[in-house]
Amino acid sequence: MGMESGRPSFSRRWFRQARPLGEGWMRLGLFLARILPRAVGYPLVQTIAWLWGLFAPHTRGILESNLRPVLGEGICRRRWVALRIFVHAARQYYEMFYLPPLPPARIASMVHFEEPGWSRFVEAHRSGKGVILIAPHLSSFDLAGQAITARGYPMLVLVLPEQERGFLFLNRLREFQQTRIMPVGPKALRAALRVLEEGGIVVTGADRPIKGQGTVVEFFGRPTLLPDGHVRLALHTGSSLFLAYCRREKGEYRVNMVPIELLREGDREACVRENVQRIARAMEPCIRAHPEQWHLFQQLWD
Repeated sequence: MGMESGRPSFSRRWFRQARPLGEGWMRLGLFLARILPRAVGYPLVQTIAWLWGLFAPHTRGILESNLRPVLGEGICRRRWVALRIFVHAARQYYEMFYLPPLPPARIASMVHFEEPGWSRFVEAHRSGKGVILIAPHLSSFDLAGQAITARGYPMLVLVLPEQERGFLFLNRLREFQQTRIMPVGPKALRAALRVLEEGGIVVTGADRPIKGQGTVVEFFGRPTLLPDGHVRLALHTGSSLFLAYCRREKGEYRVNMVPIELLREGDREACVRENVQRIARAMEPCIRAHPEQWHLFQQLWD
């Protein structure tokens, strides 16, 4: 690994990512979700997902690469789990397409929030200092966010500044109820600061860095560039920071919300590095327990 200005540098190959689904596929999924009974739609979507995984070696290779530090070197198991990721990802998209017409009470009932994490989140929100929620790309994280909003907690969601039409279409679908979606950038940063200063909620991902930006920490035993903007926001505003991870178990979506105890005293960059490391350690058991639900289509390691 090279060094530049005393900081590890990463090859461009480390940022290899899958070609996103196009807007046409997104619109087809939305159409199917609106016209087909779920008993028909789910099997159809899962069949398409299996075929997608079998005939998309580039995308499957990215997933298999990300799974190596989690599962080990065995290619057969990694390939099987990667194919299951395609199915879970397709299911997540399908459920996202299904959500907008539903009343908030129905959306809220689709996710079980575990205690004591939920009560701690509510208490932190009541403090008026703002709450930052971060999440790995695990299971139906979109549904989890919409369920929080449906319970009466509007949020600002910061997303990667992708320009592909498929991503833009998906973000428009995400932006209903009281959810605002903004691509990461100066405008989004100003908006996030306002939301937190007003005691609101800001949400962003914790396991997918923007190219070349973030902090290098150890993740699954390997040096990994992970995003750090949420940590910097929390240190600047004094807001609480929670790791929210969703997983599907026995036909039910369950979410645990873990408060991250942040180091706030001392050298700022050292604090950022230590706090990102704490987040990485907190994410590892969640992902290791449900690797087939880790929908990260960007390569983290060479």
